Amino acid sequence: TPLHVQSNDMPETTGYIVHLKEGVDKDVHFQWLQPQLSPDCEITHDYTIIHGYAGDFCQEAVDALRASDHVKRIEKVCDQALMEQSPWGLNRISQGKKLTTQDTRSDDFTYFFNDWSEVDIYFMETGYRLDHVEFEDRARWGFIRKETKKTGKHGTAVVSAAAGKTCGPAKHANIVACVVYRSATSKRKIPAVINMSFGFEDSSNDNTTFGDALEKGHSSNLKFAWCLTVADGIHVCAAAGNSGIDAKDVTPARVKGCNAIGSCSIEDKRLEKSNYGAIVKMFAPGENIYVAKYTAVDAYWYRGGTSYACPYVAGMIAYFLALHGNKPPADMTSFLQSIALCGVLEDIPEGTMNLLAYNALTGRGIMKDPYDV
Repeated sequence: TPLHVQSNDMPETTGYIVHLKEGVDKDVHFQWLQPQLSPDCEITHDYTIIHGYAGDFCQEAVDALRASDHVKRIEKVCDQALMEQSPWGLNRISQGKKLTTQDTRSDDFTYFFNDWSEVDIYFMETGYRLDHVEFEDRARWGFIRKETKKTGKHGTAVVSAAAGKTCGPAKHANIVACVVYRSATSKRKIPAVINMSFGFEDSSNDNTTFGDALEKGHSSNLKFAWCLTVADGIHVCAAAGNSGIDAKDVTPARVKGCNAIGSCSIEDKRLEKSNYGAIVKMFAPGENIYVAKYTAVDAYWYRGGTSYACPYVAGMIAYFLALHGNKPPADMTSFLQSIALCGVLEDIPEGTMNLLAYNALTGRGIMKDPYDV
């Protein structure tokens, strides 16, 4: 049975993020702001990454800020939601501290996130069961040949880890399912470059993420196609691979600008089979990940490896695109690395970044340092 999803019963937020114009002295601005504030108003966070701050403001203060020559933009903070009985991986990417419960199949986990609008995620996979309850009415077929339109077990599971209503971080994303292989072990494949071309031409939303959880070895043509995709501003995530080796020759993980993702355990250790190396941008949960199963519309199971760490980060990128708007892929990667948990993982080889994916929420549902868009 699917895990239970519950929205928080918090009252509507009065929180706002205020972006100041360049050259505005923040101390001078705060002196101006003080008389505008009622006793119920307060500054809750003074940012350093952006030229601005967050606070709880009454409507009169908001109106004054919007009319001020100091202010570039003021935006309302999204209401925070929570998902009780969440998969452990979602709990881990929304919590700074190591999980106290070490049972990957326990339901004693909670996922904290912000509610947000839709974005598009394209996946290059083996097949999908798009009528699964995890996908609601958000999934459609992308590039597909008639004989390959099957309920593939790998694709169904992977996509749910990115954008499933229960299993993934991108709970409102639109899913576009493209087929590369007839099965995870088949050598009879639909050229991945064709899928890339379809996705490149089909994506009309600036907020677009591509995910590829299949390890394809050394392919110059595929590498070139992925490079063009990144160059056009599309965000790309790929599995680093499960061979326990340096991922420098794995495509598309090795592509410049691609977010190659390794996998870790509930104990905050790199999984032994997870690839590593300088090209790996970060790690994400990849042990006993709760995902949709292809055998029935409401079936679930546990899977593991970088194939499931990768969609977690693809979903997180979609999540941030929806919350704060688009930005160039290289800047998005830098942003994800800047908020990731640093140095918390064990068994990370020398020359590999020790970073664990993290959504960087404070307890009040305000992201610690939203990027300036």
